[in-house]
Amino acid sequence: MPAHLPLLSALTAVYLAWGGTYLAMAVAVRTIPPLLVSGLRFVTAGFLLLGFLALRRATWPTAAQWRGSAISGTFLLLGGNGVVCCLAHLVPSGVVALVIACTTLFVVLTGWLLGGPGPTRRVILGIFIGLAGVGLLVWHPGSQAPWPWWAPLGLLGACASWGLGTVLSRRLPQPEDPWMATAAQMVTGGGITLTLATALGSWSGFDPHTMTAASWWAWIYLVVIGAIVGFGAYVWLLRNASPALATSYGYVNPLVALALGAILNGEDLTGQTLTAAAIIVAGVVVLTVSPPRSPG
Repeated sequence: MPAHLPLLSALTAVYLAWGGTYLAMAVAVRTIPPLLVSGLRFVTAGFLLLGFLALRRATWPTAAQWRGSAISGTFLLLGGNGVVCCLAHLVPSGVVALVIACTTLFVVLTGWLLGGPGPTRRVILGIFIGLAGVGLLVWHPGSQAPWPWWAPLGLLGACASWGLGTVLSRRLPQPEDPWMATAAQMVTGGGITLTLATALGSWSGFDPHTMTAASWWAWIYLVVIGAIVGFGAYVWLLRNASPALATSYGYVNPLVALALGAILNGEDLTGQTLTAAAIIVAGVVVLTVSPPRSPG
């Protein structure tokens, strides 16, 4: 097997699997409360993985690793994915994916604020380009915005939370096996999300009899493809690639999400949205693609 094949396979899984999750979330929250979509998704996927790993007699996490997984998993799954689910019914799935592309910017900034290397001029340029794209995306002068003004801010908050969770995943104690690390983060982070959903009364707004087949299949996609395949590949990338490469899905997922949203969900692709997409993707590319080395 070529040495680069696992890396390419993991990147492809994250690019394609997560590109489809935005539309899946938009469909799932139509008849399932948002925090239940997120919490049940990750708890289910986490226990499925734990069962598989138990059959393989994998090494169980230590107490310190459970704590580290719970902390990073909370920022990733509650602060990140949970918030996105809560906003999925307000903002088109393609637009959500475009804003979430800024996660890479927050990963770099969070690493710097927590003692990592300072941003280079190239990084600063990428950050400004990406944020300019988000600004264009949400700018609607003289007309009523198609979504609440605070929704994009909430999505940027989800980016910041996911960025912090990404950095903490590399710094806090985690199981050595990336699949066990994935399961531990999903069970703990998903469990905390589910606990908050219960405290907020989400179960009272959930009636399985009114759950549509589309929402059911979307949730299954989120569990199997989005959580187990996509999140597992992401955790593997965090161990075997740089944070910038691990989050490079940011400039592929929006394109996949925009296409799926337009084709399958009838979402409008305006000139402003496409221009903003190009700017955001350009910013992430500037941030993540290494400059060419001079010969010799």
